[in-house]
Amino acid sequence: FSEDVFMMNNISMKRKVGDIIEGNLFISWITEFEKTNEELMYVQKNEYDGIAAVVEITEVINKLTYYAKNSIVDRDIILDMEKDMDLKKGDRIYIEGSLQIELEEYKERLGLLEDWKR
Repeated sequence: FSEDVFMMNNISMKRKVGDIIEGNLFISWITEFEKTNEELMYVQKNEYDGIAAVVEITEVINKLTYYAKNSIVDRDIILDMEKDMDLKKGDRIYIEGSLQIELEEYKERLGLLEDWKR
């Protein structure tokens, strides 16, 4: 776990094993995808935030933003694409990107992402 603190220089919070972190999970920096019939899966690509995953589109927000069923957690996650992907509900795709969480405690302070609660 690491926190991106480029905008939060005055915030100093320590995390420890067992802490509960609330927020919205998403995969961003997705520039390519490949349609597939493979089972839902994910592989963390390195010790940081890189991830490869097979997900299934459950809702289209716009051509850059989707909800997807996955094997990472028991709820839909957000896919934040870097270019128009023109996907539809039910498409199963292989993607590579950056697994991130939008922390609830920073949302008001920084005004980052919209409220994606489900």
